[in-house]
Amino acid sequence: MNLKIRGLVNMGNTCYFNSVIQCLYHTEIFTLFCQNNNFDDEIFNSYKSLINAITKSSEGSIIMPQTFKNIINKYHKYFANNNQHDSHEFLVNFIDYFNDNLKKLDDIFYGDITSIICCQKNHQILNKSKFSHISLPVISNTLDNCLRHYFTVENIQDYKCEKCNDRVDIKKVFNIDRFPNILIFHFKRLLLLNKNNAGIAFPIQITLNNNTYTLYAIINHIGGGNGGHYTSIIKINDKFFHISDEKHVEIKPSEISTNFVYMLFYKKST
Repeated sequence: MNLKIRGLVNMGNTCYFNSVIQCLYHTEIFTLFCQNNNFDDEIFNSYKSLINAITKSSEGSIIMPQTFKNIINKYHKYFANNNQHDSHEFLVNFIDYFNDNLKKLDDIFYGDITSIICCQKNHQILNKSKFSHISLPVISNTLDNCLRHYFTVENIQDYKCEKCNDRVDIKKVFNIDRFPNILIFHFKRLLLLNKNNAGIAFPIQITLNNNTYTLYAIINHIGGGNGGHYTSIIKINDKFFHISDEKHVEIKPSEISTNFVYMLFYKKST
């Protein structure tokens, strides 16, 4: 698929919006789905028009996504202003809307996860749910260690057990039952007005439970907890391109700052 590297106009604090669009457009399985399907849905049709405009554009073009942003403003009032917003929050709202209304994205972005709770009286509680991303606390300097911490058994005291109806100590652990085609990691760098800028190293390929994934997109957050700028990095044919709204430039892998990485996008290898 011939995906293009094109800049998107910043319409006033819309770098969060542009960075997500760049990563979703370069999610090849999702772009093919949008281009090959038709739905009676205004948001879907507007997004489809936007990605078609990117695909058909000539070298050096800068795309104005105003029409699509207007449609988002119409249905999601929270984003209908010129305030700074969070790219992670916008991404989750966007794909959840698509999945809830079109019922077609389950195999692309969503997996199945189970939280397993065992109380000291040997009761077991299984809570199954779907997930579209994994949010990781910044507790280490590598993605691997952050994941190891996420899937480690957690000891919790004074928990109200729904089976024995008593406050007990429990052990809690997560298990992924079904992996999605697109695996997205989000780092919890932003906490209120504070931001953790610690470097987090990550691999180009990662294997989880015999599922191998390859990195293809990154969202960066540059700045502090009370404001900043979102950019994206896109990998095409082993080349990396840094995109900051209207501007884009090819970069070396060594130029990717691990201190700014906010979200990582991996696709399942076939």
